[in-house]
Amino acid sequence: KRIKLAGEHQQDRQEIPFDAVSIDIGSASRGLTEVPGAKENTIPTRPISDLVKRMEMETKMLKEKQTRQDEPQNVRVVVVGGGAAGIELSMGTWGRWTPIVGSDNIQVTLLDAGDELVPNESNANREALKKCLQERGISVLHSVKVERVEKDCLVLQSGERIAFTHCLWATGAASHPLATCLQQHGLSTTEHGWIRVNQYLQSLSHPCVFAAGDCSSIEIPGGRSPPKAGVFAVRAGPILIENLTRYLEHHDGHQSSPTLKPYVPQ
Repeated sequence: KRIKLAGEHQQDRQEIPFDAVSIDIGSASRGLTEVPGAKENTIPTRPISDLVKRMEMETKMLKEKQTRQDEPQNVRVVVVGGGAAGIELSMGTWGRWTPIVGSDNIQVTLLDAGDELVPNESNANREALKKCLQERGISVLHSVKVERVEKDCLVLQSGERIAFTHCLWATGAASHPLATCLQQHGLSTTEHGWIRVNQYLQSLSHPCVFAAGDCSSIEIPGGRSPPKAGVFAVRAGPILIENLTRYLEHHDGHQSSPTLKPYVPQ
């Protein structure tokens, strides 16, 4: 069993032998490469390490610009994606940048493809959320989809144009391109490109392959795979390393070996 590395040059195309392999590649931002201009003109939430670095840089630039100008700068933030991440980012960005530019000079707009935010929560929760957003002056547009992203403007499918100084792309998770490549080479994935694993985080098609976190879809008897959120990936980590260790110790290759420890999402 060998892993073939890709590369532009021949010396980069190595083959690495293995007994077991762990695939923990995370996910991509949905629509980032499909919507024209999104990759070039927005700040995507995935990978989160890049998001943190980018937001730190943008915050530093705002502070530096503010000290150089006599006139306050107007900041227009548009967050694409009305899920939990988009909601949190809209309020978090408002809270972080308002002290820098002033409450009269920041406008945050949240774009949601659905009819209402957090539709699976209670009415009381939705009303509380609406109140939090209204207190911060955050506008919410429902039932909208982005057609393309220009340098400083979003163009919706309706034809409406929304100007921005900063656009955050928080559209949720899409499968990593590498997962699609592995599927073409025989690894079992779902129709959406998630690597199919059992409750031991072990591939359904290749027992020597393990996967955890956003890139995987756990097929649990009587249950459902957890959401694509970092907290679940972190909790799966100890189970993953335990099962990799046990697999290598026994190396029997059975798909549902009783020596492996099941992962129970919480």
